[in-house]
Amino acid sequence: MDSRFLDIACSQIAKHGQRVYGDSFLSRKSPGGQHAVAVLSDGLGSGIKANVLSTLTSVMALKSVTEAVSPEHTAQLIFRSLPVCSERKINYATFSIVELKGMEKVQLVEYENPQALIFRGSSLFTNTRLETIPARKDIGRGVMTTTCFDAQVGDRIIMLSDGVTQAGLGTKSFPLGWTLKAVRQFIAGMLTDDPDISSRELAEKVTREGLKHDVYTAKDDISCSVTYIRHPRHLILVTGPPFHPEQDELFAMQVKNFDGPKIVCGGTTAMILSRQWAVPLKVVLSRRCSTLPPESKMEGATLVTEGILTLARVSEILCSKDSLWKQESDPAQKIVARLLDADRITLLVGTKINEAHQDPNLPQELDIRRNVMKRIARELKDSHLKDVELTYM
Repeated sequence: MDSRFLDIACSQIAKHGQRVYGDSFLSRKSPGGQHAVAVLSDGLGSGIKANVLSTLTSVMALKSVTEAVSPEHTAQLIFRSLPVCSERKINYATFSIVELKGMEKVQLVEYENPQALIFRGSSLFTNTRLETIPARKDIGRGVMTTTCFDAQVGDRIIMLSDGVTQAGLGTKSFPLGWTLKAVRQFIAGMLTDDPDISSRELAEKVTREGLKHDVYTAKDDISCSVTYIRHPRHLILVTGPPFHPEQDELFAMQVKNFDGPKIVCGGTTAMILSRQWAVPLKVVLSRRCSTLPPESKMEGATLVTEGILTLARVSEILCSKDSLWKQESDPAQKIVARLLDADRITLLVGTKINEAHQDPNLPQELDIRRNVMKRIARELKDSHLKDVELTYM
């Protein structure tokens, strides 16, 4: 199994008063994870118009680079395709494109976005091959930069929209905005304090800090994406008893021997593991703070929750991008946080049917366990670029 993994995430905050992001972020990894592309585009203005322009740019860039067109040629294709604002004589969208080949070769192409930050560990990495070339001859302005380097485990590529660097612009504390230099120092501090911080957490901290400088009223769309090359983090989520009771012992040993955090969803599942591991299972009523059933505690398990109701909520959260950054206030949010911080996820699903879930009086969205787990696996793979193994027992 490859010892490198690409952890890619983006955090965004829409301009105050807008319902959609004017910035767009898209990413894609090859099935084996050896090739990846991430694009951050900032549309002119804000709201729907900016969203359409940035989304068009991101989709063009992602599709083109994924189909083996070089990032430089992709940028030229975008320049030829997108119009120029007739009044301001500027491009309708800016963009940053990062391509990683074989987990080792990185190429970064940028046009008019704040310069991407490359960190090796907690230090800014500058030993790169940089080229600056004119971008738009038709409007006589703008430059495009290409940056290449050989990646190592621990490297991070951080792309920003100008809503980050200009956060707080005009305020007493930040008359010139937060500035790229100050953002760089902030990120360096975060990496020094927590060298293993995930892409999701780091991107979230940057955008929230930008919002703070805007006095919690975003003056522009604020976006930060992080691509992190690291050793993979493993996690197992187990739910449902095995189809055949005689498999309980094998089922329990498989979970116990897993090297990584263990999430157990379902009372029957937890009782099987409790019996097989010979450890007590305790319900934590004092920590109940949501409409979901409370958590439990069991030695050997990282998190123990109720089954189908909690998993249905996990699926809902994963599919609703705006909900990912809420505090871990209930069992489902805690599961989502664990899943997003992992890289290679094993979903072990027992296939014995719980008759209670077949009651026609229950809500239609309460699908049987297997369908819920299929949705979770698909969302983790497609939207969050996780390596997921879905196994039935």
